[in-house]
Amino acid sequence: EHDYLNIGDDVSDFAKKYGKFDRIYSFFCLNWVKDQARAMKNVSALLTPGGECLLVFPAWSPTRMLWRKVAELERWRKFSKVFESFVSRSQDLEDDDARISYVRDILRGADLEPSTCELLYVQPNYNKPEAHIDMQLSLNPAWSMATVEEREALKNDVTTEVMKWTNEGAYCARPSLYVIHARKFKI
Repeated sequence: EHDYLNIGDDVSDFAKKYGKFDRIYSFFCLNWVKDQARAMKNVSALLTPGGECLLVFPAWSPTRMLWRKVAELERWRKFSKVFESFVSRSQDLEDDDARISYVRDILRGADLEPSTCELLYVQPNYNKPEAHIDMQLSLNPAWSMATVEEREALKNDVTTEVMKWTNEGAYCARPSLYVIHARKFKI
Protein backbone atom coordinates (compact mmCIF):
# COMPACT_ATOMS: atom_id res chain seq x y z
CA GLU A 1 0.00 0.00 0.00
CA HIS A 2 1.18 3.51 -0.70
CA ASP A 3 -0.02 7.05 -0.27
CA TYR A 4 0.44 10.18 -2.36
CA LEU A 5 2.20 13.26 -1.02
CA ASN A 6 2.73 16.49 -2.92
CA ILE A 7 5.76 17.95 -1.16
CA GLY A 8 4.82 21.39 -2.48
CA ASP A 9 1.50 21.39 -0.59
CA ASP A 10 0.61 21.38 3.10
CA VAL A 11 2.06 18.21 4.66
CA SER A 12 0.49 18.52 8.12
CA ASP A 13 -2.24 15.91 7.50
CA PHE A 14 0.37 13.50 6.12
CA ALA A 15 2.51 14.04 9.25
CA LYS A 16 -0.50 13.44 11.51
CA LYS A 17 -1.35 10.22 9.69
CA TYR A 18 2.18 8.75 9.48
CA GLY A 19 4.17 10.67 12.06
CA LYS A 20 7.62 12.14 11.57
CA PHE A 21 10.51 10.36 9.89
CA ASP A 22 14.10 9.78 10.97
CA ARG A 23 15.16 9.71 7.32
CA ILE A 24 13.78 11.00 4.06
CA TYR A 25 15.25 10.01 0.70
CA SER A 26 14.19 11.93 -2.38
CA PHE A 27 15.56 11.29 -5.84
CA PHE A 28 14.41 13.46 -8.74
CA CYS A 29 11.24 14.69 -7.02
CA LEU A 30 12.03 18.22 -5.87
CA ASN A 31 12.66 19.30 -9.47
CA TRP A 32 8.89 19.02 -10.08
CA VAL A 33 8.18 21.73 -7.49
CA LYS A 34 8.55 25.38 -8.46
CA ASP A 35 8.66 26.66 -4.87
CA GLN A 36 11.62 24.66 -3.62
CA ALA A 37 11.89 26.74 -0.43
CA ARG A 38 8.42 25.60 0.61
CA ALA A 39 9.16 22.02 -0.40
CA MET A 40 12.33 22.05 1.71
CA LYS A 41 10.39 23.40 4.69
CA ASN A 42 7.93 20.55 4.19
CA VAL A 43 10.77 18.01 4.13
CA SER A 44 11.96 19.52 7.41
CA ALA A 45 8.43 19.42 8.86
CA LEU A 46 8.31 15.68 8.15
CA LEU A 47 11.63 15.00 9.91
CA THR A 48 12.14 14.27 13.59
CA PRO A 49 14.60 16.61 15.37
CA GLY A 50 18.02 15.37 14.31
CA GLY A 51 16.45 13.47 11.40
CA GLU A 52 18.32 13.45 8.13
CA CYS A 53 17.53 13.65 4.46
CA LEU A 54 19.29 12.70 1.25
CA LEU A 55 18.08 14.74 -1.69
CA VAL A 56 19.10 14.53 -5.35
CA PHE A 57 17.48 16.77 -7.94
CA PRO A 58 18.49 18.92 -10.92
CA ALA A 59 20.08 22.29 -10.23
CA TRP A 60 20.27 23.17 -13.93
CA SER A 61 18.65 21.02 -16.56
CA PRO A 62 18.57 21.09 -20.35
CA THR A 63 15.04 19.68 -20.02
CA ARG A 64 13.80 22.94 -18.48
CA MET A 65 15.68 24.90 -21.15
CA LEU A 66 13.92 22.82 -23.81
CA TRP A 67 10.49 23.46 -22.27
CA ARG A 68 11.09 27.19 -22.37
CA LYS A 69 12.25 27.07 -25.99
CA VAL A 70 9.21 25.03 -26.99
CA ALA A 71 6.92 27.42 -25.08
CA GLU A 72 8.25 30.30 -27.20
CA LEU A 73 6.78 28.68 -30.31
CA GLU A 74 3.33 30.04 -31.15
CA ARG A 75 1.59 26.65 -31.15
CA TRP A 76 2.83 25.83 -27.61
CA ARG A 77 2.23 29.18 -25.91
CA LYS A 78 -1.00 27.80 -24.45
CA PHE A 79 1.19 25.44 -22.38
CA SER A 80 3.73 28.08 -21.33
CA LYS A 81 2.34 28.36 -17.78
CA VAL A 82 2.40 24.58 -17.44
CA PHE A 83 6.04 24.46 -18.52
CA GLU A 84 7.01 27.37 -16.28
CA SER A 85 5.28 25.83 -13.26
CA PHE A 86 7.99 23.16 -13.22
CA VAL A 87 10.99 25.47 -13.59
CA SER A 88 12.70 26.30 -10.30
CA ARG A 89 14.70 29.43 -9.58
CA SER A 90 18.02 27.57 -9.81
CA GLN A 91 17.49 27.23 -13.57
CA ASP A 92 17.87 31.02 -13.94
CA LEU A 93 20.83 31.61 -11.65
CA GLU A 94 23.96 32.91 -13.33
CA ASP A 95 26.48 30.29 -12.24
CA ASP A 96 27.20 27.29 -10.06
CA ASP A 97 28.24 29.38 -7.04
CA ALA A 98 24.86 31.13 -7.15
CA ARG A 99 23.10 27.75 -7.38
CA ILE A 100 24.90 26.44 -4.30
CA SER A 101 24.24 29.68 -2.40
CA TYR A 102 20.56 29.49 -3.36
CA VAL A 103 20.08 25.94 -2.09
CA ARG A 104 22.10 26.58 1.09
CA ASP A 105 19.81 29.53 1.86
CA ILE A 106 16.77 27.31 1.32
CA LEU A 107 18.21 24.64 3.62
CA ARG A 108 18.99 27.20 6.31
CA GLY A 109 15.47 28.63 6.03
CA ALA A 110 14.09 25.12 6.55
CA ASP A 111 16.22 24.49 9.67
CA LEU A 112 18.32 21.92 7.82
CA GLU A 113 22.09 21.76 8.29
CA PRO A 114 23.87 20.24 5.28
CA SER A 115 26.86 17.98 5.75
CA THR A 116 26.99 17.60 1.97
CA CYS A 117 25.72 20.22 -0.45
CA GLU A 118 27.33 20.02 -3.84
CA LEU A 119 26.74 19.90 -7.55
CA LEU A 120 27.24 16.71 -9.48
CA TYR A 121 27.91 17.50 -13.12
CA VAL A 122 26.18 15.46 -15.75
CA GLN A 123 27.79 14.89 -19.13
CA PRO A 124 25.02 13.59 -21.36
CA ASN A 125 26.05 11.37 -24.25
CA TYR A 126 24.13 12.32 -27.37
CA ASN A 127 25.47 9.58 -29.63
CA LYS A 128 21.94 8.15 -29.68
CA PRO A 129 19.68 11.20 -29.74
CA GLU A 130 16.55 9.04 -30.10
CA ALA A 131 16.87 7.97 -26.47
CA HIS A 132 17.04 11.62 -25.37
CA ILE A 133 14.09 12.55 -27.56
CA ASP A 134 12.03 9.74 -26.04
CA MET A 135 13.06 10.78 -22.53
CA GLN A 136 12.19 14.43 -23.21
CA LEU A 137 8.76 13.44 -24.50
CA SER A 138 8.11 11.22 -21.48
CA LEU A 139 9.01 14.09 -19.11
CA ASN A 140 7.16 16.78 -21.05
CA PRO A 141 4.22 18.09 -18.99
CA ALA A 142 2.30 19.13 -22.13
CA TRP A 143 2.42 15.66 -23.69
CA SER A 144 -0.58 14.28 -21.80
CA MET A 145 -2.64 17.40 -22.55
CA ALA A 146 -1.82 17.49 -26.26
CA THR A 147 -4.08 16.06 -28.96
CA VAL A 148 -2.81 13.26 -31.21
CA GLU A 149 -2.03 15.83 -33.93
CA GLU A 150 -0.29 18.11 -31.45
CA ARG A 151 1.81 15.24 -30.14
CA GLU A 152 3.30 14.68 -33.58
CA ALA A 153 4.14 18.39 -33.84
CA LEU A 154 5.53 18.37 -30.29
CA LYS A 155 7.73 15.40 -31.12
CA ASN A 156 9.07 17.26 -34.16
CA ASP A 157 9.80 20.41 -32.15
CA VAL A 158 11.45 18.45 -29.33
CA THR A 159 13.53 16.52 -31.88
CA THR A 160 14.72 19.77 -33.46
CA GLU A 161 15.87 21.11 -30.08
CA VAL A 162 17.48 17.87 -28.88
CA MET A 163 19.46 17.60 -32.11
CA LYS A 164 20.99 21.01 -31.32
CA TRP A 165 22.30 19.55 -28.06
CA THR A 166 24.79 17.43 -29.96
CA ASN A 167 26.72 20.63 -30.80
CA GLU A 168 29.50 21.86 -28.54
CA GLY A 169 28.36 24.82 -26.43
CA ALA A 170 24.66 24.06 -26.87
CA TYR A 171 23.92 24.97 -23.24
CA CYS A 172 24.28 28.23 -21.37
CA ALA A 173 25.19 26.25 -18.23
CA ARG A 174 26.51 22.83 -17.27
CA PRO A 175 23.82 20.23 -16.57
CA SER A 176 24.07 19.54 -12.86
CA LEU A 177 22.35 17.85 -9.95
CA TYR A 178 22.15 18.93 -6.34
CA VAL A 179 23.40 16.24 -3.98
CA ILE A 180 22.37 17.14 -0.44
CA HIS A 181 22.70 15.26 2.82
CA ALA A 182 21.28 17.36 5.63
CA ARG A 183 20.12 17.01 9.21
CA LYS A 184 17.25 18.82 10.90
CA PHE A 185 18.37 20.99 13.78
CA LYS A 186 17.63 19.48 17.18
CA ILE A 187 15.33 21.70 19.18
